[in-house]
Amino acid sequence: MNDRTQSADLFLDELPSDRKGSWRGQLFGNPSSGLDPVLTLALRFPWRSSVDVTIEGIPADVPSWREIEGIEVESTESGEPIEASVYDGAHNFFEYARIQVLHQVGTMARFAVDLAEGEEFFLTLPNDEILEADQIYTTVDAEFEGIEMYLTADRELAEFTDPTGLVFDWAHGDCKFYKVVDSGTPEHSGH
Repeated sequence: MNDRTQSADLFLDELPSDRKGSWRGQLFGNPSSGLDPVLTLALRFPWRSSVDVTIEGIPADVPSWREIEGIEVESTESGEPIEASVYDGAHNFFEYARIQVLHQVGTMARFAVDLAEGEEFFLTLPNDEILEADQIYTTVDAEFEGIEMYLTADRELAEFTDPTGLVFDWAHGDCKFYKVVDSGTPEHSGH
């Protein structure tokens, strides 16, 4: 049994909150350019001491945000379909990405992340040691934030995924955003 399989059995709330990431759904589409609406996932998490990792475009062919466990996607070219980058003061992009959703409990999901073949980047570690890297291989626990909709036509979220447990956030900005309903509210109980 490999380390990733064993780590999927751990409780998702064991990791300290400052080491957790976040994930969200992203719904893009523009019929005038021939781009049909498609739901993808985005994952963001801190890595090492001074680096933030962002992974977007993870295909999510699932009926609901509550059912992402088991997603496994590999991309061998940046942006086809996954775009993964690390930010350490400048953006560095990875050519190769392999993402697995190992486990999901409610809004928490455990992701196995393997990113490689990007430009080398240098990190200054807390002991002032310089780390040269061009690959990230880690397991990340991440909290679901909601679903962003970037559509040119006025469409409803329910056309693309199960909206159970989500409410529209009027104050989110330039996109439609559906956030998770607090677990203490009546709308969320029983789901």
